[in-house]
Amino acid sequence: MRRRRRRFSWLSLFYFVVTSGLLIGGSLWLDRRGELTTARVTGKQEEITVQQVAAGGWYRWPRLAVESDTRNGSPGMATVTVPEQRYDALHLGDTIQVRYLPFFPLLARAADQSTGLVARNSLVQFAADPFLLRLILWIAAGAAALWIAACIASPLIVLAGLAWIALGLPFLFPAPSSLPPVTAESTGRVTSVTLLTKAPARSGSPSRSRIGRRAGDSVRRLATPYEVVQLRFTPDGRPDSVVAVDAVDSASVAGLAVGAIVPIAYDPAAPRQARMTLGSRTFRERNRYHMLGPMIGVGVLGMLGAWGWRHGRTRRARAASSAGEPAGTPSSIGAAG
Repeated sequence: MRRRRRRFSWLSLFYFVVTSGLLIGGSLWLDRRGELTTARVTGKQEEITVQQVAAGGWYRWPRLAVESDTRNGSPGMATVTVPEQRYDALHLGDTIQVRYLPFFPLLARAADQSTGLVARNSLVQFAADPFLLRLILWIAAGAAALWIAACIASPLIVLAGLAWIALGLPFLFPAPSSLPPVTAESTGRVTSVTLLTKAPARSGSPSRSRIGRRAGDSVRRLATPYEVVQLRFTPDGRPDSVVAVDAVDSASVAGLAVGAIVPIAYDPAAPRQARMTLGSRTFRERNRYHMLGPMIGVGVLGMLGAWGWRHGRTRRARAASSAGEPAGTPSSIGAAG
């Protein structure tokens, strides 16, 4: 029996809208109706979200587990996200002002944070991805150049498109930057190892054909797989440990697994940028042009779109000109004959 294709689900969209509305609505309600209280720090955790990109990338979320007495006298526990500097300044047992909802104490936030501030910080962190920002600028510049060329002449569309693609190569795929300097050495315990063999993250629906999925996997497969490693260690002169994130070529470090102790080097002023002294990091250069094919495809599609827009505009102009000619003109007489 042939398997029925899975189509777009309105129910999934409904769940997404409702969930997003509850989260945003709850956050706004917390701004307006949340109560202030003093909470004790009972735990600290640096949550790392690994990006599925060719050159390595991750997001860091410093979170505090806090406990406070609610209005009815029962203990309330929550997890709040704070800036990195404040995360380092607070220790277990310290207190922090939080805002919480009396009927749902799990929904809490640092008192000096708001929905707008949290959204802005999240947007800044998301836009900090250099490739994403460059990609948006490249697409916007190319669209403007192709539109101007299409308004002038068809040959300029090809010239503008080729220039757009050529300039995009050094702009989207710059040479990897050098690693930051290190002045101190220590050892770190591996807390997580994530193997990356494909990029970007798979977004295809289950309804895609097996051939289409295989073709997409082939395009996404990295020339050099790599491993993102989380390392926990305590820098000299600091009471608490920190989590550093490093990335190395896959299988370039023997015995790399959770719990392993590895030598590291770091800058005391920026310990979270520590890196292992083992392994190789050639993946940044070898995966540099990973998205070259799709980039050229976008450039070609942009040229075809600009040419189609100019062709349609020319046809509409000719049709309007023909419709506006008087009945006694030679063209209209010839058409009648």
